[in-house]
Amino acid sequence: MLIFNRLKIFFGIILCWSLFSPGLKSQVLSAASEAPDPILDNGVLTLKLDVTRGGAISWLSLSGSNRSIVNIADEGRYIQQSYYAGKSLDRKSEGQSPNWSPWSWNPIQVGDAFRNRAKILDIQKNGNTLYVKCIPMLWDMNNKPAEAEMEQWTTLSGNVLTVRNKITCLRTDNIYAEGISNDQELPAVYPISALKNLYTYIGDAPFTNAPVSNPVTVFLSSGFWGRYLNETVTENWMAYVDDNKWGLGVYNPLCKNFIAGMAGQPGGEATSGSTSYIAPVKKEILNKNSVYEYEYYLIVGTVSEIRSKIYQIQASNPLITSILVRSSGEVSTLNGLGNTLQMVTTVFPSVAKNLVDWSVDSPALATIDGKGMLTALKTGTVTIKATARDGTGISGSKTITITDIPQKNGWEFTSSTEGWTSTHSGTVSNAEGNLVFNISGPDPYVSGPVFVESWNTNGLRYLWLRLKNETSDSAGSFYIFFDTASGGGFTSVSFPLNPNDHEFRDVFVDLTANPKWIPGSKINYFRLDPVNSSVSGTVSVDFIRVMANRPPLATSLTVKSAGEVNEIKGKGTTLQFYATVIPALADSTVRWTVDNQLVATIDAKGLLTALSNGSVKVKATAFDGSGVFGTREIAVSLVTSAGNLEWANLNIYPNPATNRLTVSSGQLKVDGIVICDLQGRTVLSFGESFVGTKTIDLSLESGTYLVRLKGIDRTYKLIVN
Repeated sequence: MLIFNRLKIFFGIILCWSLFSPGLKSQVLSAASEAPDPILDNGVLTLKLDVTRGGAISWLSLSGSNRSIVNIADEGRYIQQSYYAGKSLDRKSEGQSPNWSPWSWNPIQVGDAFRNRAKILDIQKNGNTLYVKCIPMLWDMNNKPAEAEMEQWTTLSGNVLTVRNKITCLRTDNIYAEGISNDQELPAVYPISALKNLYTYIGDAPFTNAPVSNPVTVFLSSGFWGRYLNETVTENWMAYVDDNKWGLGVYNPLCKNFIAGMAGQPGGEATSGSTSYIAPVKKEILNKNSVYEYEYYLIVGTVSEIRSKIYQIQASNPLITSILVRSSGEVSTLNGLGNTLQMVTTVFPSVAKNLVDWSVDSPALATIDGKGMLTALKTGTVTIKATARDGTGISGSKTITITDIPQKNGWEFTSSTEGWTSTHSGTVSNAEGNLVFNISGPDPYVSGPVFVESWNTNGLRYLWLRLKNETSDSAGSFYIFFDTASGGGFTSVSFPLNPNDHEFRDVFVDLTANPKWIPGSKINYFRLDPVNSSVSGTVSVDFIRVMANRPPLATSLTVKSAGEVNEIKGKGTTLQFYATVIPALADSTVRWTVDNQLVATIDAKGLLTALSNGSVKVKATAFDGSGVFGTREIAVSLVTSAGNLEWANLNIYPNPATNRLTVSSGQLKVDGIVICDLQGRTVLSFGESFVGTKTIDLSLESGTYLVRLKGIDRTYKLIVN
């Protein structure tokens, strides 16, 4: 069902609510009461966010004025995020409102049609920017949080409000279907109906100061609001103003299609049942794991001031005119099914915002995520396309050939020596994810496996080693043995070492410094001489990689906990932490530490274990030597008081498990079970709520997993045999 039909029904009911509904149900959260004051005032405008309603924009006025120009008569108004995904379903048997049935997946920032409100997860204030994060509600369902997170960055500058919206879909359902395009409000804006005159530019000479249009305001009572489609709003803005031509403009560079009109009568204020309405509209597909974000602007002033400011914004953020798509290492072949290749873009002009949507022409051959990471599925040729998200439709593409004969360019030693077993003057083993070389004589070395098909140097330049040298030597070498087609023989490159070291260090070597390392050379095998002269000691190697480019240093790092929780309860309870390193091509390895090991400990993979009551600061430091780090504060409660004995019966068993697992909740309500691997990827999910015990089938490969109990924010480590 199109958004236009939805909104027609929507406002008929909204007007009834405004006239007849009782006082609103309050859901003020502790996080909100402890958060920074969600108000910005720069002497020109005053902005307020409502933290009891998902952080939606609830107030916009001139500084010092007690008159807001945002209508907030009910949960359907404000200035807020709202999205549509999948097909419409009849879910009345599950508590869906009869007034909103059938309905698609519709997360909304403020709250649902039953007036239950979104849960705030985070609020931050940084200078003239407010950040909020919430769990939205499904509009049509009764008190059903959406499996999604919404984020909003709101920046006030002069008479302009810049807003960046983002939704991260985390759906586990299988009912709405995938790949369905829906009209999206980007965003839904409700000015007061006292701003009754509609202005925009509808013409074929945008951004030339051609005369503006003053369309007749269409009232909802006449059938539906005005629909300005077919790419007619060519300057991407609309404004509702009063008789002095002063009011509120909405500019979204992505949208040339708009909806606008009025419900009720002119003259209404912030809490009136009457309201004006503007929505930039664009068709988008939101699938179960989609991440979608966009930026828009609110400008307060006269029509000429609004338009002038939009021209300034457009000039400083020009539209993309062309896109060049490249691959990391400038390669055109991806070897090995399941392997990945990072795709990157260069946009022109260079000052344009580098925001693109990635796609592939043959999803059966390969997939690509929102950050341009290509994953091979089948052999063949696939064309990768990057399309500008600024509404221009400009795109660039690159063709990649996928083969099923992978060339192994790295050895990680996670659980084995990966064929590096041929040694001289020593022995090798795998311990704690490292290749450990115990040296026992002169001229020590360890050789890698002989390649079945000759190894090719094309597009590869850097050797990256991470190792710990617990010998007295200060240098090592990497030997390269060529096949007969490349002349045979061998050569080597050397690298410095710290003697008698007890820390892992990164070593980078530019292989092209050796004249024999030329494109097209074929290699039989490699050999590592981790030290040149020592006759005893140990060298531990974390990994060996041959790469096209040296990774950039980290510039920022954020730390998150599984489920974004801020507290764990119960001695021995674990909580998985994750680190996101920016830029994406930087080394993602981090060192995990805590500031108080009496309260909790953390292992090398970011798994925190509670020990005693208190709080602990979890810190992740980039391994690349940049010094960049991120932290997260976590409260630890052992929950031993009589009033909390209900937690004592909370457990999962057996552990280790094989093919079945039982979750016992005691008297606590669990809203669902999510099982993830140690990289945070969901492998199983069960959405049904329960109290007591629930047994589930596992069908998982052997390994270590994390079991998260939703609704009570409890995570357990599970071993599957």
